[in-house]
Amino acid sequence: MSSSVVPPDLVLYHISPRSRRDSITRDGLRRMTWQGHHLVLCLADEAALPWLIRHIGARHGVTPAECDIYQVIVPAHLVSRWSETIYVCVTDITPPNLRRMPHGFDLRTKGV
Repeated sequence: MSSSVVPPDLVLYHISPRSRRDSITRDGLRRMTWQGHHLVLCLADEAALPWLIRHIGARHGVTPAECDIYQVIVPAHLVSRWSETIYVCVTDITPPNLRRMPHGFDLRTKGV
C-alpha cells in the first residue's frame, strides 16, 4: 500500500491597486490572461515584494501607497514557479484564503 504525501500550503503574496479592493474582498483573486497566453494568477514570495510593488505601481500608474498587499494561502500543487520568487496559480483564490496586510507591511525594511 502506498501513501501519498500532500504538499503543504504556501504563503505567497499578491499586490493590486487599492481601487480593486472591493472586488477582491467580494470575489477573491481571479485569474487573468498573463503574458497574453495563459489564464493564471500571479503570486510572489516575500522576497519579491519590493520589486513587485514597484512593478505594479508602474504598470497601473499608482504609487506604492495606493496598492494593497494580500497574503495568499494556496495549496502547493496549484502553483508553478515562474522565476526564483514569482509563481503562477492555475485557479482563482477565494476570499477566505486571502488576508489584506496592514498598510506599510514591513516594506520599509525591504527597500521600498
